[in-house]
Amino acid sequence: AQPGDVRVIDQDGNGQIDNRDNVFITTDPDWYGSINSTMSFKGFDLFVDVFIVQGVTKLNSVLANGELWKGAINGIRSKYYTPEFPSADYPRPKPDTHLHLFPFAVRDASYVRLRTVTLGYTFPSEMTNNIGISNLNLYFTGTNLITSTDFRSYSPEQDLVNGNSTVFPETRNLTFGLKLGF
Repeated sequence: AQPGDVRVIDQDGNGQIDNRDNVFITTDPDWYGSINSTMSFKGFDLFVDVFIVQGVTKLNSVLANGELWKGAINGIRSKYYTPEFPSADYPRPKPDTHLHLFPFAVRDASYVRLRTVTLGYTFPSEMTNNIGISNLNLYFTGTNLITSTDFRSYSPEQDLVNGNSTVFPETRNLTFGLKLGF
């Protein structure tokens, strides 16, 4: 081992790093939940849904599959160990480092997400009845607008347990709509 190498712990103390040194974790969160609210005032209506996941541990695919070693184009854009930067959080790049990255890549994936916001306005019937419309509502809905997490990868919801290492982040959707009633 050299300065900047990944440190792997010999869990069973037999002097070898092998499968008996594995430590198994669960990817189930300690708790999760949603807080939502609907408010209305003078024709405006607002719906907000915040989703919270806490105490979840996941394998960070960016760290586990060696993406870190691509330098400035890596997904987390972090500095790794060099003699000039010895206090880095990430080990030095070397060809066989990825063999021991899985323990290094296990990270807290807790997050808080603004999952849904809908803002709408319903026009008063006095305005719409004159043109033959009984109900007119304009609205905007946004999903997955903001995610707050320390999990520095593509998505804190990624699921590598099923062997899917090509997980993409959840899409952000913006929808503008018009509801008409006759």
